[in-house]
Order: sequence, then C-alpha cells, then structure tokens
Amino acid sequence: MTEHRTLSLLGDPDDGADDGARRDSWQDDWEGEASTRRRERRMLVRLVVLLLLVAGALYAGGWAWSSERLPRGTTVAGVDVGGMRVPQAERALARALRVRAGAPVRVVVADRVFAVEPAEAGLDVDVPASIAQVPIGRGADPADMWENVVGGSDHPAVVVTIDDLLLNRMQVIADVVDRPAVDGAVRFTEVGAEPVYPSEGEVLNVDAAAAQVAAAYLVSDEPVPLVLDAVPAEVSTQAVSRAMKSFANPATSAPVVYRFGRDTVVLRPTDLPEMLSMEPENGRLEPRLDEEAFARVVAGRLVGIERPAQDAEIVGRQARWRVVPDRDGRAADVGAMADTFLTLAVAEGTAREVRMETRVVRPEVTTVQAERRLDRMRAQGRADRPSDN
Repeated sequence: MTEHRTLSLLGDPDDGADDGARRDSWQDDWEGEASTRRRERRMLVRLVVLLLLVAGALYAGGWAWSSERLPRGTTVAGVDVGGMRVPQAERALARALRVRAGAPVRVVVADRVFAVEPAEAGLDVDVPASIAQVPIGRGADPADMWENVVGGSDHPAVVVTIDDLLLNRMQVIADVVDRPAVDGAVRFTEVGAEPVYPSEGEVLNVDAAAAQVAAAYLVSDEPVPLVLDAVPAEVSTQAVSRAMKSFANPATSAPVVYRFGRDTVVLRPTDLPEMLSMEPENGRLEPRLDEEAFARVVAGRLVGIERPAQDAEIVGRQARWRVVPDRDGRAADVGAMADTFLTLAVAEGTAREVRMETRVVRPEVTTVQAERRLDRMRAQGRADRPSDN
C-alpha cells in the first residue's frame, strides 16, 4: 500500500518547532551582548571620570605648587633661584649679588680703559623687580604651568640708576676722550691771510654710553667697548677756499684809504688782525669787522683831521674880564668809515679809496652865552670877584 504525504504551505510542523528554538537562542544571545556592552560603557565612563579626577588633582597640585615658587632651573643674573618662594629668592639674590654689585664696570674708548665704580655712578639692582619678572605659574594654561614646574630660564637683573650719576660719569670720560671738530677758518696775520683747513672730530654719545654700561652691569666681566661718533666740521675745505679767494686775499692785497680833503687815513693789511675776522654762518665764512677795534685803530690817525670844539670862556682878573670866543670843532664819522670798509677791502685800484667829510661839532658854551653871563656879573657888581667866573 502506497503512503501519501501532503505538504503544507506553511511548512513542515517539525520545522516550526525548530524555528521557535532558534528564535529563543538568538534573543538570549542578543540580550547577553547588550548586557556586555552596557557593562563596558559603564567601565569606560568610570575610567574617564577617574582620569579626569587624576588630571584635575595633578592640575590643582601643579597650580598650587607653581603659584608660590619660581620654576626649577630659574636663574637671575646667574644666581640659581629655581624652586624658591619669592621672599626666599629675593634674599638669595641680594646675598649673592652683594659682592658682585660693587665690582667696577670697565669701559674701553679711544684705546683707553676707564673703571666705572657702581657706587659713584649710581648703579644698583632692584632685587624685588628682578624676581618679579620671573613667571610663577598663576596662568591657567597647563602647558605654561608644566613649563614653570619642570624648568625655568635665565633672567637678567633689573638695573636701576640713581639720579644723573651715571650720565655725569660718562660725561667725565667724554671730556677726556672727545676730540672736537676743527672748523675751517681764515686767520689774519701781519703777513697776510692764512687758511685753516677743517678736520673731523669724534665725541662720545653720553646717553648711549650710559645705556651700554647699565646693560653690561652684572652681565659680563669683559670691558664694554664704547664707540666715538664722528662729528663733521661745519665749515668745509671748499668754504675756506671760497673765503680766501672772494675776501681774504683781496683784503690783504693793498691799503684802504679814507680822504679828508688833503688829509688821509690809511688802513694797511698789517692793521687787519686787530679788527677783522671771518666767522662761520650757514657753512660759509663771512667777514666781520669789530667796530670798536676799528675805532681804536683809526683814532690815532685822525689827529690833525679832527678838532675838538672849544667853549667860550670868561677870562681876566678883577675888573678886566673878557670873553674868549668859542670855536667849532670838526669830527670824522667813524661809524660811516666802518660801514664802507668791507666793501673797500675787496675793491681794486683807486676803488679802494673814498672821500669823507668831517662834521661840525658845536661847543656847549657859545660866545653869546658867555657875554650874557659877563653882563649879569657886571650888573650885579660881581665882576671884580674871580670866584664868580
């Protein structure tokens, strides 16, 4: 007998039982994996929290330590103050610099060596300011804090100067080494005009030198080299040559003559040194006449040309009084002579001569005034008494 099996569209009944078992197994596996993942997340969170707590503790500890102490390895002016609190570092720096701070600073300028004594030059160290320049980790940046905890750097001392003592000391040195520039000039001598050609000078910049010395104080034992600044001459060689050609040589080539009628006043080249010079002005040499010296030179040569005024006088004795008439004087205008001299000095030939006129000088007491006085004396009966004269 043949067995027939009918296949269900929903599958074999035995297969349905297997599928249920598999579903239960899959659910169990999924729930186990989810539980494992939850445990791992909880462990990770705990680990992160722990790391944050450790980092926070380290940060707080580092901040607390570095907020009170200088970074390890810190030196100020070569003095080790690393890891010290500020007051301790100040005491250590002051103690270490007590001897060094009094050592002179040597400077070299123009091949000469000078010693600058700190006490005399007003050089000193501001110890609190020197320590205050060191960062002590109060910043919030962990990188900066870490740098302050594990290592510092070298810092210079904060040098201060008292009043102008350092500048004064540099000026004393400058007075020794300075070589002023020599300006071009023209000198008048009894034998003629002589050119003086310029030369460059050298001077110490006192402000810059003081800054160099202050910067080298406590930094180095080597001499501080100071450089002299070149100072050009105000009047150049070319200006001297122009002055010689345009004025000095013509002025000394011949006399200058002032004619007063038949009389003359002659000023010769040998008279020039006393009254004539050439002065710098905007890089040029300009002639200058000393009018007082000019007047002294010509005064003795106006004798016979000038004549003082003569006052009227009452002369005689007892009743025989008489009036001596006044007389006008003559005077040369020395100011006008001086005004023309620089022009005449560069002229040629007869153009170096000029005609001058004397002026009349009136007496203070005229003949008329004297006669009136004598008349009053006679009218008052006092003409016989000499004391009335």
